Amino acid sequence: MDILTEQEYHFFAVTEIWLTSNIPTEVVKVPEYNFYRRDREGRGGGIGIYIKSMYQVRLVDFGIDTSTVVESIWLEVTLHKEKCIGVIYRPPSKSFGDFANVWDCPAFVHLSV
Repeated sequence: MDILTEQEYHFFAVTEIWLTSNIPTEVVKVPEYNFYRRDREGRGGGIGIYIKSMYQVRLVDFGIDTSTVVESIWLEVTLHKEKCIGVIYRPPSKSFGDFANVWDCPAFVHLSV
């Protein structure tokens, strides 16, 4: 983890975390970061975001279920003003066309990719 202490990243995302609900977040704890995760139901996958613990963070729910196409997690982070950051992962078993269609959802209209 030297790269994290040398570069002082404010946040970083990870995919294919392979965590399940019976694995506590403390197992993947990184000092000075909070970890927000979305486990895949079933085998493999999963995504997460580590964010410096100095920030106020709120999980964002857009009110849509995209889990059949992509894995995603969205957070509202208060810096000088609120910013929304997220991670989206398209599993290899899903088509790029299905992935692109997720962005047509009205919930994502205000996001810039």
